Amino acid sequence: MNRIRFSPTGAALAIAAGCMSVAAGAAGAPPPKPTAAPAAQQMPQDDPAKVAQAKQFLLVFHPNIDPKNLTKKLDKFMPRMIARAKEENPKLDVKKFEAEKRAQIIAQSAQQLDFQSHVVSRHFSMQELKALTAFYGSPLGLKLYEEVPKIGRDLRLLRPLKPGGGKKPMTIRPMDDEKPAPAKTAPAPHK
Repeated sequence: MNRIRFSPTGAALAIAAGCMSVAAGAAGAPPPKPTAAPAAQQMPQDDPAKVAQAKQFLLVFHPNIDPKNLTKKLDKFMPRMIARAKEENPKLDVKKFEAEKRAQIIAQSAQQLDFQSHVVSRHFSMQELKALTAFYGSPLGLKLYEEVPKIGRDLRLLRPLKPGGGKKPMTIRPMDDEKPAPAKTAPAPHK
Protein backbone atom coordinates (compact mmCIF):
# COMPACT_ATOMS: atom_id res chain seq x y z
CA MET A 1 0.00 0.00 0.00
CA ASN A 2 1.45 3.34 -0.98
CA ARG A 3 1.36 6.29 1.38
CA ILE A 4 0.96 9.82 0.26
CA ARG A 5 3.77 11.98 1.59
CA PHE A 6 2.76 15.46 2.63
CA SER A 7 5.57 17.94 2.98
CA PRO A 8 5.27 21.29 4.77
CA THR A 9 8.15 22.50 2.58
CA GLY A 10 6.33 21.42 -0.59
CA ALA A 11 3.19 23.16 0.61
CA ALA A 12 5.22 26.28 1.41
CA LEU A 13 6.74 26.30 -2.08
CA ALA A 14 3.32 25.86 -3.72
CA ILE A 15 1.84 28.67 -1.64
CA ALA A 16 4.85 30.91 -2.31
CA ALA A 17 4.52 30.30 -6.05
CA GLY A 18 0.84 31.18 -5.87
CA CYS A 19 1.59 34.34 -3.90
CA MET A 20 4.26 35.37 -6.42
CA SER A 21 1.84 34.94 -9.31
CA VAL A 22 -0.76 37.03 -7.47
CA ALA A 23 1.86 39.69 -6.70
CA ALA A 24 3.02 39.70 -10.31
CA GLY A 25 -0.56 40.15 -11.46
CA ALA A 26 -1.07 43.01 -9.01
CA ALA A 27 2.08 44.77 -10.22
CA GLY A 28 1.16 44.58 -13.92
CA ALA A 29 -2.06 45.07 -15.77
CA PRO A 30 -5.29 44.44 -13.90
CA PRO A 31 -6.37 40.81 -14.05
CA PRO A 32 -9.22 39.97 -16.40
CA LYS A 33 -12.64 39.92 -14.82
CA PRO A 34 -13.72 36.41 -13.92
CA THR A 35 -16.34 34.96 -16.17
CA ALA A 36 -19.13 32.83 -14.86
CA ALA A 37 -18.43 29.16 -15.48
CA PRO A 38 -21.20 27.08 -16.98
CA ALA A 39 -23.31 25.37 -14.32
CA ALA A 40 -22.10 21.93 -15.44
CA GLN A 41 -18.45 22.84 -14.69
CA GLN A 42 -18.94 24.38 -11.25
CA MET A 43 -17.71 22.35 -8.28
CA PRO A 44 -20.44 21.06 -6.01
CA GLN A 45 -20.48 22.40 -2.47
CA ASP A 46 -18.66 19.96 -0.17
CA ASP A 47 -20.63 18.44 2.70
CA PRO A 48 -19.08 19.95 5.89
CA ALA A 49 -19.69 16.71 7.83
CA LYS A 50 -17.85 14.67 5.17
CA VAL A 51 -15.00 17.21 5.10
CA ALA A 52 -14.67 16.96 8.89
CA GLN A 53 -14.67 13.14 8.70
CA ALA A 54 -12.11 13.25 5.88
CA LYS A 55 -9.90 15.42 8.09
CA GLN A 56 -10.16 12.86 10.92
CA PHE A 57 -9.26 10.11 8.45
CA LEU A 58 -6.25 12.04 7.15
CA LEU A 59 -4.99 12.65 10.68
CA VAL A 60 -5.08 8.93 11.57
CA PHE A 61 -3.95 7.82 8.09
CA HIS A 62 -0.94 10.12 8.13
CA PRO A 63 -0.12 11.19 11.71
CA ASN A 64 2.81 13.35 10.57
CA ILE A 65 0.40 15.99 9.27
CA ASP A 66 -1.25 16.36 12.67
CA PRO A 67 -0.45 19.87 13.99
CA LYS A 68 0.71 18.33 17.32
CA ASN A 69 3.27 16.21 15.48
CA LEU A 70 4.27 19.12 13.25
CA THR A 71 5.19 21.14 16.33
CA LYS A 72 7.49 18.33 17.48
CA LYS A 73 9.11 18.21 14.02
CA LEU A 74 9.60 21.96 14.03
CA ASP A 75 11.35 21.70 17.41
CA LYS A 76 13.76 19.25 15.77
CA PHE A 77 14.38 21.19 12.52
CA MET A 78 14.17 24.80 13.71
CA PRO A 79 17.83 25.01 14.86
CA ARG A 80 18.97 24.10 11.33
CA MET A 81 16.62 26.63 9.74
CA ILE A 82 17.89 29.31 12.12
CA ALA A 83 21.53 28.41 11.39
CA ARG A 84 20.95 28.69 7.62
CA ALA A 85 19.15 32.00 8.02
CA LYS A 86 21.98 33.28 10.27
CA GLU A 87 24.52 32.38 7.55
CA GLU A 88 22.60 34.56 5.10
CA ASN A 89 21.95 37.34 7.62
CA PRO A 90 24.31 37.45 10.64
CA LYS A 91 22.20 40.25 12.21
CA LEU A 92 19.07 38.08 12.19
CA ASP A 93 16.64 38.51 15.07
CA VAL A 94 16.45 34.80 15.97
CA LYS A 95 13.38 34.99 18.20
CA LYS A 96 11.40 36.95 15.61
CA PHE A 97 12.56 34.64 12.79
CA GLU A 98 11.61 31.51 14.75
CA ALA A 99 8.17 32.86 15.72
CA GLU A 100 7.38 33.98 12.17
CA LYS A 101 8.69 30.78 10.56
CA ARG A 102 6.72 28.56 12.98
CA ALA A 103 3.53 30.54 12.42
CA GLN A 104 4.03 30.43 8.64
CA ILE A 105 4.64 26.66 8.51
CA ILE A 106 1.79 25.82 10.90
CA ALA A 107 -0.64 28.04 8.96
CA GLN A 108 0.42 26.50 5.65
CA SER A 109 0.08 23.02 7.11
CA ALA A 110 -3.43 23.75 8.40
CA GLN A 111 -4.39 25.23 5.04
CA GLN A 112 -3.03 22.15 3.22
CA LEU A 113 -4.88 19.79 5.58
CA ASP A 114 -8.11 21.68 4.95
CA PHE A 115 -7.59 21.49 1.18
CA GLN A 116 -6.77 17.77 1.32
CA SER A 117 -9.85 17.14 3.50
CA HIS A 118 -12.09 18.70 0.86
CA VAL A 119 -10.52 16.65 -1.93
CA VAL A 120 -10.64 13.36 0.00
CA SER A 121 -14.27 13.98 1.01
CA ARG A 122 -15.21 13.95 -2.68
CA HIS A 123 -13.80 10.46 -3.23
CA PHE A 124 -15.43 8.54 -0.36
CA SER A 125 -18.88 8.24 1.15
CA MET A 126 -19.42 9.17 4.80
CA GLN A 127 -19.66 5.46 5.67
CA GLU A 128 -16.36 4.73 3.87
CA LEU A 129 -14.62 7.64 5.59
CA LYS A 130 -15.80 6.40 9.00
CA ALA A 131 -14.63 2.84 8.21
CA LEU A 132 -11.21 4.10 7.02
CA THR A 133 -10.85 6.26 10.12
CA ALA A 134 -11.80 3.35 12.38
CA PHE A 135 -9.37 0.96 10.65
CA TYR A 136 -6.36 3.30 10.59
CA GLY A 137 -7.09 4.35 14.17
CA SER A 138 -7.21 0.71 15.33
CA PRO A 139 -4.18 -1.18 16.63
CA LEU A 140 -3.98 -3.13 13.35
CA GLY A 141 -4.16 0.06 11.28
CA LEU A 142 -1.44 1.68 13.39
CA LYS A 143 0.71 -1.43 13.02
CA LEU A 144 0.19 -1.33 9.26
CA TYR A 145 1.28 2.32 9.21
CA GLU A 146 4.43 1.45 11.16
CA GLU A 147 5.25 -1.75 9.26
CA VAL A 148 4.80 -0.61 5.65
CA PRO A 149 8.11 1.33 5.55
CA LYS A 150 9.90 -1.61 7.19
CA ILE A 151 8.40 -4.04 4.68
CA GLY A 152 9.52 -1.79 1.81
CA ARG A 153 13.03 -1.62 3.26
CA ASP A 154 13.16 -5.41 3.62
CA LEU A 155 11.95 -5.89 0.06
CA ARG A 156 14.71 -3.63 -1.22
CA LEU A 157 17.37 -5.31 0.90
CA LEU A 158 16.25 -8.89 0.38
CA ARG A 159 15.34 -8.85 -3.30
CA PRO A 160 16.63 -11.98 -5.04
CA LEU A 161 19.93 -11.74 -6.88
CA LYS A 162 20.71 -13.32 -10.23
CA PRO A 163 21.92 -16.92 -9.99
CA GLY A 164 25.70 -17.17 -10.04
CA GLY A 165 26.29 -14.23 -7.72
CA GLY A 166 25.42 -11.45 -10.16
CA LYS A 167 24.91 -8.06 -8.52
CA LYS A 168 21.79 -7.07 -10.43
CA PRO A 169 18.47 -8.33 -9.09
CA MET A 170 16.86 -11.26 -10.81
CA THR A 171 14.10 -10.35 -13.24
CA ILE A 172 10.74 -11.72 -12.20
CA ARG A 173 8.49 -12.56 -15.14
CA PRO A 174 4.97 -11.14 -15.05
CA MET A 175 1.95 -13.33 -14.52
CA ASP A 176 0.06 -14.38 -17.64
CA ASP A 177 -2.59 -11.73 -17.08
CA GLU A 178 -0.04 -8.90 -16.69
CA LYS A 179 1.56 -6.98 -19.49
CA PRO A 180 5.34 -7.28 -19.67
CA ALA A 181 7.33 -4.11 -19.06
CA PRO A 182 8.77 -2.51 -22.18
CA ALA A 183 12.40 -3.46 -22.76
CA LYS A 184 14.95 -0.78 -21.92
CA THR A 185 17.63 -0.08 -24.47
CA ALA A 186 21.11 0.87 -23.38
CA PRO A 187 22.49 4.14 -24.75
CA ALA A 188 25.09 3.80 -27.51
CA PRO A 189 28.67 4.03 -26.19
CA HIS A 190 30.52 7.27 -26.86
CA LYS A 191 33.39 7.00 -29.34
